[in-house]
Amino acid sequence: MPLNPDELLGRFRALADQHGFEHQAVAAQIPAFSRISSGPLIQLSAGIHGDEPASPLAALTFLEKNPPSQFSWLLTPLLNPTGLALGTRENEHGIDLNRDYHRPESAEIKAHLAWLDQQPTPDLFISLHEDYDATGFYFYEIQIAGRPSIRQAVFDRVLPLLPLEHGPLIDGRESNGAGWFFKEELPNREEFVAEEGGYPEALYLSQKGCPLSLTFETPTHAAPLQTRIDAHLAAIWAALDEFRTF
Repeated sequence: MPLNPDELLGRFRALADQHGFEHQAVAAQIPAFSRISSGPLIQLSAGIHGDEPASPLAALTFLEKNPPSQFSWLLTPLLNPTGLALGTRENEHGIDLNRDYHRPESAEIKAHLAWLDQQPTPDLFISLHEDYDATGFYFYEIQIAGRPSIRQAVFDRVLPLLPLEHGPLIDGRESNGAGWFFKEELPNREEFVAEEGGYPEALYLSQKGCPLSLTFETPTHAAPLQTRIDAHLAAIWAALDEFRTF
């Protein structure tokens, strides 16, 4: 389902103005929005794979609801505008942007890394994704601060909407159980790149020092679009509610 990045950008800008966010730019056609307060910093990322429509649409709906003012916010909701327009995972040059954070080749990720280096490290990073082959919801939790997992809180909110993706293998990787990957230590960057073919945004931010990184995945073809959007929103709110207790 290709999306119109220009139309989405206009909607994001209007909502950002409505809710007091400042406009920034990662690069031409790649927006960022910020609203800084005295609270912990949360970064929300979406749209890095162009064939995952629930990702930017969930970010749009979340912005529409006005993110809680007790947190500071960085939003990068349209990281792959050419892929969104084409309906492809990769950008227009065939590069998977979410595998390009180690030695970047793409103009998009070179610009994103330069932008990230100018921002404070978030206290919580949330990335919205979809999985073409999945039949249920799952997520990656990188918890390097030694806190308890938020797994059950997320599942409690999401399970009324979607089943969990079965383990122990999810997306070809050994999971920690149905619907969940959990890491308390970061992998060696070079070894990860050799095994996975690249380095993703979530691991880059964890390496930068973000104590809690969450990547939510909904099943692209196994549920209606609105259900997948609702599942992303449920997972986001569950994460925020748990984060308030830290």
